[in-house]
Amino acid sequence: MKTVATLFGLCLVVTSGQAFFSDKVTETLDKLKKNVESVVDAALNESKTKFEDAENAAYELVGQIRDEGEKVAESLYASLRDSVMHTDEEIKRLEEEANGVNVTECTAMGASVHKAALAIVYNASSCVVAKVEEAIGYAEGIIFISQDLTERLLSIKATAGECASDISGIDGTIRAAACIKAALEKATAVSTKMIPSALKDATELTLLIQGVLPSLAMCSSANAIATFAEESSTVVEDVRSCIAKKTEEAESVVTDKAGP
Repeated sequence: MKTVATLFGLCLVVTSGQAFFSDKVTETLDKLKKNVESVVDAALNESKTKFEDAENAAYELVGQIRDEGEKVAESLYASLRDSVMHTDEEIKRLEEEANGVNVTECTAMGASVHKAALAIVYNASSCVVAKVEEAIGYAEGIIFISQDLTERLLSIKATAGECASDISGIDGTIRAAACIKAALEKATAVSTKMIPSALKDATELTLLIQGVLPSLAMCSSANAIATFAEESSTVVEDVRSCIAKKTEEAESVVTDKAGP
């Protein structure tokens, strides 16, 4: 109703003379344009404030995930390192008990333990990196939403400024007023509908980031560690059996040489 009255007023102004008409048209359109700018600026300020808070919270969580991920990887590495060292010590002890018999073929089996440990560490590290990247992706989603809103609002503001570029005659004036009115409606829609919806999306993305933190435990697989421990024990037993066989063979050779 207000817009209709404005347009009607613009039409009445035409009868008062061309110069007067031009001044009044410019003044009225400026007011309409300033309304758009006011709505856009308010929306930009609201969006900037709320999304800066959301972005800061998101990246703080990403930092926590990165730190926790490093702890998970370091703890796993320390555990495997101790287990590998223990296995190496067992194999070394068995080698010493062979009393000089060449058991290199037997002790070489221990290399498989090192390879298995490296594979577990690699998989865990890759898992942590993937989790951190997942969290960063969600955080970047919040930034994208914020940037999209800003671009929309600035585009609306620019459009409102271009609306009054041609106000020649009554038709031009009406088109300019209608153009600015449409820009105002878009700005209002962004402010009252899109920003609340976008903030809701940002909240959901933040919740997804929070969900990444507990999932880091999956990177340090208890099953993988248990399997590694079993395989290490099996390797030690295989080395023990191999050395026992080599020692027995060596003793048999010595006995045969000694003869009756």
